[in-house]
Amino acid sequence: MAHHISIDIMEQFSITKRQKQFLLVIVDYFTRLVELFPLQTTMADIIANVNIDEVFCRYGMPTFILSNNGPECIADLFTETRKALCI
Repeated sequence: MAHHISIDIMEQFSITKRQKQFLLVIVDYFTRLVELFPLQTTMADIIANVNIDEVFCRYGMPTFILSNNGPECIADLFTETRKALCI
């Protein structure tokens, strides 16, 4: 994984026992590897931390990130990611 990835949020699930109701979906375009992360909220800082801790640390920084430009995947997400990485 790492060069071109896609990020999307799936919602409208039943709330789990751990209060998770959203699913962060990350797909690598080359390997077609899919990573799924249940979330309680779609706040940009939470999504940024999941990307950094669970994806970027394991597979490296992607060169291209595609999103549907939903509210949680626009400027705030990338601002939070830059803050967390001190970029």
